[in-house]
Amino acid sequence: MPEQTACLQAEYDDGEPMSYARVEIQAPGSELPFQSGRTDRNGRFCFLPDIPGAWGLEASDAMGHKLRLLSRIDENMVPSTDTGNMKGMYRDGPWARSMKIVDGLAVIFGSAGLIAWWRSRKRC
Repeated sequence: MPEQTACLQAEYDDGEPMSYARVEIQAPGSELPFQSGRTDRNGRFCFLPDIPGAWGLEASDAMGHKLRLLSRIDENMVPSTDTGNMKGMYRDGPWARSMKIVDGLAVIFGSAGLIAWWRSRKRC
């Protein structure tokens, strides 16, 4: 059986590589990580899949940027060619929902403060 290495290249939107980003590989149907590590200075990470299916790839940096990708591995253990580069900055993770709540509260309190100021000013 020919073995093929599956590689990803993690980049930000501006094309800068996600150097030394933490990577976790999830095998199809598994709850435990298949492999974990870090990208190289050029944002690359490679692994050798052992079963066909949809493999989950996740890269995250220390600033909270997280990239997720599914890579399909066929029965011949060959990665599909449609995975491409992992580009983009996704605010994902446990704090993403909290940030949406904070944003909503800021709009509500900001609007209430503006209305209160408008009503309290003296009319001449």
